[in-house]
Amino acid sequence: MKTSDQIIIEELKRIVLMQSQEITRLITQINVLERELSRYRTKKDSNNSSMPPSKDENRQAVFGRKGIVKQADNLDMKGKHWR
Repeated sequence: MKTSDQIIIEELKRIVLMQSQEITRLITQINVLERELSRYRTKKDSNNSSMPPSKDENRQAVFGRKGIVKQADNLDMKGKHWR
């Protein structure tokens, strides 16, 4: 015959096991959702979408003596033209 303490301990062990399984399931679900969400974190621009460069709000600006001259889509990282 089991004592009341043993019954309580067995019930608590059962609850802990169920919680552990639920935590594992939730972690797996979080990982799947984070992968899906990562697709939407990259801003869309003319380089990674079908958007034409003229409609791209994220392009680098070309600066001249009078301020911003135009939006450039053919600049390298140092602002020099590739052409």
